[in-house]
Amino acid sequence: MQLKPAIKKGLETFLGEVLKQNTKHNLTGAKTKKDFEFHIEDCVQASIQASDTLENIVVDYGSGSGLLGVVIKILEPNKEVFLVERNLRKHQFQKFVLTKLGIDGIIPIHDDVANFSLDKKYTACSKAFASIKKTLLMTKNKENIKNYLFLKKNDANTKRELLEARPLIYDYKMHNYLCQNVKMTVIEVNDN
Repeated sequence: MQLKPAIKKGLETFLGEVLKQNTKHNLTGAKTKKDFEFHIEDCVQASIQASDTLENIVVDYGSGSGLLGVVIKILEPNKEVFLVERNLRKHQFQKFVLTKLGIDGIIPIHDDVANFSLDKKYTACSKAFASIKKTLLMTKNKENIKNYLFLKKNDANTKRELLEARPLIYDYKMHNYLCQNVKMTVIEVNDN
């Protein structure tokens, strides 16, 4: 995958900081550079697959180290991104790494997803946060979510998650892709 040099540099800086801080703070389940490179590539490909569905405001639920939201912001600098994370250690890392990257227009929020709200339409996204059903139930009273994007492996577990969430879903679309020969998908759930 060919990325512009400035985008590659931003992603490499982010990768380096996560790997360095992960040994002290357990920011991600990815323990090796190769593992985290997979997750970055997954977020890049997912963002490209679903770029036409993103609102101008994107909220990364359960953002952890900030991976998905940071990748979206690096790829789509005109988007406003919120990173919602209730774990204080991970939230503090987000503030640290965003300062190091010098990225504007990305706001780390230390709060629970259930408490977060905006008065403008936005896309809610998540990677390795919660099941589709749990996320939809947690956010069912939020009026300004235009759509949800769930990054998942395209496997039997994801199909089971979709079946469990089916009563809560009006419409969905799967954007499928390969990431290092692993079948992946972005599930776009439309709320209206």
